Amino acid sequence: MDAFLYNGDSYFLNQEFPLVVNYHKQRGSVLHAHDFYELVIVRNGSGQHVTESLAYPIAAGDVFVLSPQFKHYYTDTNNLELINILYSPEKLSIPRLDITSIPGYYVLFEVEPSLREKGQFKSRLTLGMEQLAAVEKIVSKLHGELKQRSSGYCFTALAHFMELISCLSRSYASYNNKFSRKLLRASSMMNFIEHNFREKIGLDDIVRRSNMSLSTANRAFREAMDMTPIDYLIKVRIEYAAKLLKDSNLSVMEIAEKSGFSDSNYFTKQFRKIMGNSPRSYRKLL
Repeated sequence: MDAFLYNGDSYFLNQEFPLVVNYHKQRGSVLHAHDFYELVIVRNGSGQHVTESLAYPIAAGDVFVLSPQFKHYYTDTNNLELINILYSPEKLSIPRLDITSIPGYYVLFEVEPSLREKGQFKSRLTLGMEQLAAVEKIVSKLHGELKQRSSGYCFTALAHFMELISCLSRSYASYNNKFSRKLLRASSMMNFIEHNFREKIGLDDIVRRSNMSLSTANRAFREAMDMTPIDYLIKVRIEYAAKLLKDSNLSVMEIAEKSGFSDSNYFTKQFRKIMGNSPRSYRKLL
């Protein structure tokens, strides 16, 4: 299905700092996608959010993230007011620090967007009115900085955006919804993997952080990520190895060790499986 593509070059006044806040009343729209991320906060009203395979209702308090190239449009709107925050995280270089210790961060910003179709949007975050008011205050400060563009506005705007991410992540972590709880259970394992993938860890170490049995943990993780905890561990290690191949002069064997692999042949096999090339070939292509 063809869709109109919105390009970030048309939205970001500062291409080195791609962050924009848009307030608007949303009426019907055509099928479209973006080449940037979009954080959507529903301020008021209601409507239908339509994707290529699903249509679901949205209303005041709903918060969701749209990934680049995700095709969608709105219809059946009734006084629908949105806050759309457009951003490109790779250029903003947002420091993660300890944000990953908040289970809701993984779910809201990394897991839920890719699983929305599967879960029929039941895992979305819905804020109460007091929570929504608190979020709007943060957005207002962010919007003011981006609009006024005073000296140091990038630094201050990024601080407000990070505050917003933290606020929403904490809200999701306390969100009492059976579908979100399922994702939150997997996030504790994801967080452990992210922080310990360079060490010699195995399935028992990962599952221990979930307070679930091995079979239940495996099932919860697969439901959330469409892969096992070990598959995710390998994926994280390979992505880190690819970064080292690009940014360092370390040998393939050294990179394998630093990425958590004790066997360089196994590392090469997994790297080719995920990246499509051997580590040496991948480096030559950079």
